[in-house]
Amino acid sequence: MADFNININAQVAEGNNIAGEALTRGDLVYLSNDGKYYKASALLSSSSTTELKIALENAVTDGILSLLVYGYFEYVSAILTPGDKYYVSAIEGGVTDQLYVGTFNIIRYVGTAYSTTVLLFNPDQTYISEDGTKINGVPFNFTHTHVEADINDLDKYTQAEVNALIASSTDKFYEHTQASSNAVWTIPHGLGKKPSVDVQDGSGNSIEGSVNYIDSNNLTITFNTAFTGSAYLN
Repeated sequence: MADFNININAQVAEGNNIAGEALTRGDLVYLSNDGKYYKASALLSSSSTTELKIALENAVTDGILSLLVYGYFEYVSAILTPGDKYYVSAIEGGVTDQLYVGTFNIIRYVGTAYSTTVLLFNPDQTYISEDGTKINGVPFNFTHTHVEADINDLDKYTQAEVNALIASSTDKFYEHTQASSNAVWTIPHGLGKKPSVDVQDGSGNSIEGSVNYIDSNNLTITFNTAFTGSAYLN
């Protein structure tokens, strides 16, 4: 069993760990269910969502090695961008400043670059998976179900619903052409209501007549004299 004391103001390391495969100093590793450490990879949940540590020395398969739990780790060569956040890489054992957005790779923060060679290793226990649809393996749902009950103002409607409301609220209109001269015009307008009526003769003059609503879809207009023209109903 590893024996260590945690001090957040200092580098925390532990020894007596077992390598599940050949490892190189600087490899990001994960704890497998067999109790051994293997190279971490964002390609699989099983190799990136358990305990993450950094190998502090080279190790052979089943060999004993020391691991960094928390603190500054210095790489041999400059591979980091100061200030950038780093995550588990899809390359086994590596870290990356690339966020795997839009993929099924695991997104898990492991530390921030202190310099071009030094990483402040502080792995987060939270990870994102399944193309951003799960956090720590738990699905989350952004689907919104729109409820119509008691909605009175348009800013609570979707755009499609607003368009439908506008279309349904547009006042219906009917234009009747009286081609034969007649003192009584019979108009089957089909508007489903008792519309207002405006009558004009062939010269565009407004003519008054007596409107009789037969029902909500038919009416007649009676004039003093016979003439031709148009009736506008809305």
